[in-house]
Amino acid sequence: MLVRASANMSNRDFAISNRLHRAGAIDFNVEFPTRHAAMLKDTKGTNGKRLFQACQDTDGLSVCEGEPIYTPKRFKGNHYTSVDSCRNPIGCISSLNGFSQGLVSKDQMFKRDARGSMSIKMTGSSLEDAKTAIMKHERVRDMFFKEVHPMGVSVSKWQYSKLGHQQDQYVGTLGGMNTIYCDTDCQAGDILVVDMPFPTEPEVADLVDEARPGTSTPTPWGFVKCVNKKGTPREKVTLVVRPLPDLPNVVPSPDENIQRRLMHEVMRSNFERRGQILGKCTRGAKKGERVDLCLQANAIGGSVNMNDSSSLLALLFANQDQQMPTYHAGVFQPGDAPQPTVSGEPADKR
Repeated sequence: MLVRASANMSNRDFAISNRLHRAGAIDFNVEFPTRHAAMLKDTKGTNGKRLFQACQDTDGLSVCEGEPIYTPKRFKGNHYTSVDSCRNPIGCISSLNGFSQGLVSKDQMFKRDARGSMSIKMTGSSLEDAKTAIMKHERVRDMFFKEVHPMGVSVSKWQYSKLGHQQDQYVGTLGGMNTIYCDTDCQAGDILVVDMPFPTEPEVADLVDEARPGTSTPTPWGFVKCVNKKGTPREKVTLVVRPLPDLPNVVPSPDENIQRRLMHEVMRSNFERRGQILGKCTRGAKKGERVDLCLQANAIGGSVNMNDSSSLLALLFANQDQQMPTYHAGVFQPGDAPQPTVSGEPADKR
């Protein structure tokens, strides 16, 4: 008996069983979109739109506990489940394998440049090259999240192989404490977001940058690869969990510092505009491991990555003769700094 008990204990996965208590959870019922899942399985008529390869096994369409879920823009409910179909729960799924619905063709999503190339990768190291790469990757994100609307995290499982032998509903959550997998390194204090994963379709994967945080070429505007999760098919792709892209380190040129910082600030604000904020990390982890977080409905908002460099205000006054201005009694000091006005009059003239 002791030998058998010790063997069972050695096979347990404490990383999965030791979950954070879901205090303050805000749960809601969701419906599995069987019609959308059938479209993901379809291999015909994609016309070069597909970003992620289809799963070889239908188990890749199942929903696992702790996965980011989304609702497709053109979701239609399973009307046979309720006489009053408008009262059906929202339809949510986690798998992106085979996703192409609503996306334009690859020729429109990745427009050809003057050289006839469709690649949106950063080709140089100048400020203009970085600006072009950020704009093109943000355009792809905008098009993707017009069709994919993030809806939190799954709480319960839904097995696709039992379709027709189980109810079409399971549970999702948008609030409270939770424990989920991350797809890149996270630190406590980071604002976590869900993002479009790095494409798995070879023709598209060669066109975009991969984000590599913590390396000499981080390319934070790029896409993060979806890490294989325990208990799921190896080729399954879901929305990735990552921190907000970190702000760039200081370079020798003050003017370039400010411009780079502003570009990254705008890029980060787009994550909030598209509804990608997932919550605030309370326990960090390496990629592929589980992190604890406070989900968005309870977390205090903000734009935080613990690897951020100095503030924008510090950059504005870096390497200049004047000191950083201080605000006291309604007046900025020293006098070189801009002063607030009331009715067109400077503050020190009132």
